[in-house]
Amino acid sequence: MNDKYTLTIPLINALSTPSTRETYYGELSRAGAQRVLLCPPRLLGSADERPAVLESLDENLRFYAAKGLEVGVWLDGLGHGAPLTGPETYLAGCYTPICSLDGVESQDSYCPLDPSFAQAYCAMIRDVAALHPALILIDDDFRLSLRNGHDVGCACTRHLDAYTQRLGKRITRDALAQQIFSGGPNRYRDIWLDLMGDTLRDFARLLRQTVDAVDPSIRLGHCACIPTWDTDGVDSLELAQIFAGSTRPLLRLIGAPYWAATRSFGMRSPAEPAELERLQLHWWRQKGEDCEVFSECDSFPRPRNVVPAAYLEGFESILRADGLAQGCLKYMLDYHGSPLYETGYVDRHVKYRRRNDELAQLFDGKVAVGLQLYEPIHKLRGAWFEGNGLDRVVDSFFPAAQRLALGCSMPVSYEEDPHTATLVFGESARYAADSDFAGRPLVLDAAAAQILLQRGWDIGLEMCSPCDAPLWEHFPSQGERLPVDGAVGFFHLRLKPGAEVLSWFETEQTRWPAVYRYSSDTGRRVLVFAFDAAQMKRGINGLFCSYCRQRQLNETLTWLQGRPLAAFCEKNPGLYVLAKQDAARLAVALWNFSEDEVLAPQVVLGRAYTQLRFPPFCKASATLCGSKVTFDRDLAPFSCTAFEVW
Repeated sequence: MNDKYTLTIPLINALSTPSTRETYYGELSRAGAQRVLLCPPRLLGSADERPAVLESLDENLRFYAAKGLEVGVWLDGLGHGAPLTGPETYLAGCYTPICSLDGVESQDSYCPLDPSFAQAYCAMIRDVAALHPALILIDDDFRLSLRNGHDVGCACTRHLDAYTQRLGKRITRDALAQQIFSGGPNRYRDIWLDLMGDTLRDFARLLRQTVDAVDPSIRLGHCACIPTWDTDGVDSLELAQIFAGSTRPLLRLIGAPYWAATRSFGMRSPAEPAELERLQLHWWRQKGEDCEVFSECDSFPRPRNVVPAAYLEGFESILRADGLAQGCLKYMLDYHGSPLYETGYVDRHVKYRRRNDELAQLFDGKVAVGLQLYEPIHKLRGAWFEGNGLDRVVDSFFPAAQRLALGCSMPVSYEEDPHTATLVFGESARYAADSDFAGRPLVLDAAAAQILLQRGWDIGLEMCSPCDAPLWEHFPSQGERLPVDGAVGFFHLRLKPGAEVLSWFETEQTRWPAVYRYSSDTGRRVLVFAFDAAQMKRGINGLFCSYCRQRQLNETLTWLQGRPLAAFCEKNPGLYVLAKQDAARLAVALWNFSEDEVLAPQVVLGRAYTQLRFPPFCKASATLCGSKVTFDRDLAPFSCTAFEVW
């Protein structure tokens, strides 16, 4: 657990006026915030508006600092890709727009290679720095990709000219997209990723230099976004170091509870964005660099009739239990109404604050255990695409491995224990070094299996070829035949002798292995799925989220690694499980993110224990009998319980 967990709350600068400041401070104080981020209009408004905006910003900075808060300013970056409306319409036609590879120009997003835009942005950040805030944070539109169309990077005329200089010849947008995202690694892709990454690196350096010219003690950071982990040719940890200069780096992660509430990216549970942030925290820990890293607890578009507070509280509580995040940017004050228009977010934050603190304490000092996920930070440069893979690039940020593990309520770990079953899907397999994975028990999809087969690994597979979708999956040992609906990415597998088929894909005329397990002569054990998980990871999918898959995976994990999962609770859709242990004790937490209650949950542990205790917030009653913890009460929707055994 971090000794200092910083709660940061954003506040629209224009709403904080002489008549509302005390009320806003009251809400910030009630929430226990240590930091407030003031949000001025984009580029501080037009030239006519800027003096008044700066005056208001200065007054608010001084007011909240005098109250003992750390006060920063939160600025827009390059633009989010929405239409220019209202007070931002003055920007139309001013700067070079970011342009996708299919020639679609963003309506509100501007290219950092445009000297006029760079000059305007530096002038804006210079004016903000002159007010001496403790920090300046740039929003998650500090990115070149992910706005509209095939927008992987920026293909404006300025970038095409820069690309031509690096390549040594001119190439059209259409041809460029085909060259970059077809086949395997190539010079066109390398140059493209280098150019995109350098664009953001150079602009970040320019902004740091601009701030340093005014006040080098001001911390400058940014909010990570999906493309700034790989697609834009740079990762957010590197950008955080550039932005920081001589100060301590700071970085807000990407992955928000509102994604689940609004069903964005096919998500349904706040555990899914929380798991994405757990992965980013793992990447940060791997790099070993000092950085203040905090989560994105965003309620967009607000208020609670759109995004209930339960999504925020569930999301944050998972990350408090995980223990790596050093704080939270928690969006609890409405962006349009009065200070007291929507108090429900703060009300529930206060209600569940003790629960979150106790979860952090319960899991403190313990190491996550469960199904290990192997997800390298950079995969695009070395990826192989059949045909034009442009459509799959941005979506590749969301690991199919996470979707499967969470769909089966498996506790997830990002540790690197060579004796623990590790899920390796798709392009991740290219980075599974022989020396590190030689004896590790593995769970593979067909895409990963193909990669390892080409490298000569003995995984019980002789051939793997694409095929049409089956109608059913048959689980003989469970006596079930389940329909397969609306999915693509299936493969016929020809297995080696000794491979054991656990379930079958079937049509009216034929069947073929759906899942098999295999132990090689050298002792390597694998479980292999006959589908490309990346092509079927979104939404409600029986291939990922069925009772049969859950039981199949759980039972096979015991065979793979020679021991059961540390904690398992079956047949409860939407149940998220986190388990962490030290040398003597195991802590387990359960979150029910289903609309149904979990009826008297029974948790099966990896071994027998003799002692059981609950943190005070639980008010739970359960019995421990060897390796089973059986609760006397139901677990209500969007509620959490936890326990410790030894």
